[in-house]
Amino acid sequence: MPNRYLTSAQASGAQRLWINMKKYWQIYLLILPAITWYILFAYYPMAGLQLAFKTYKVRQGIWGSPWAGLQNFTAVFRDVSFIRSIWRTLFINLGRLLFCFPAPIILALMLNEVRVGKTKKFMQVVYTFPQFLSWVIVASIMTNLLSTDGLVNSALYAMGSDRINILGSENLFVPILYLTDI
Repeated sequence: MPNRYLTSAQASGAQRLWINMKKYWQIYLLILPAITWYILFAYYPMAGLQLAFKTYKVRQGIWGSPWAGLQNFTAVFRDVSFIRSIWRTLFINLGRLLFCFPAPIILALMLNEVRVGKTKKFMQVVYTFPQFLSWVIVASIMTNLLSTDGLVNSALYAMGSDRINILGSENLFVPILYLTDI
């Protein structure tokens, strides 16, 4: 009479996996949420990447839209604005390395020299707190400060100066970006 139950050594690769899954089902149950997360948030969204290679038609959806190949990429890479935006991004990132990266280090060294314990702790809290704010909140604060009817322009107007469109100025964009980052 043949043996209906295989040992791990006698089984093939797939059968061995199934035997181990039945034997150690609790461990596989523990990794199930992680596997589910990867499927839902890492692998499933990759199906949408094919949209870059298609001429999207709303009525046909992603799967039914005609294939465009590399035409979309060719159009983007030939656009003059694309090259300008790449250089602008590199310029901004270089500036962030030069100005924004050393700023917290210099601030930390300066705070290290403060000898009064309570003042030092207070300053550490004040300078650390913005790291816990959302960028949406930071953007709202900057908008309230720098808009045409914001605090800075209201102060300038009260001193007799004209209002300045700070947030709309192309020349002030990069410095404001660095200041908000710092």
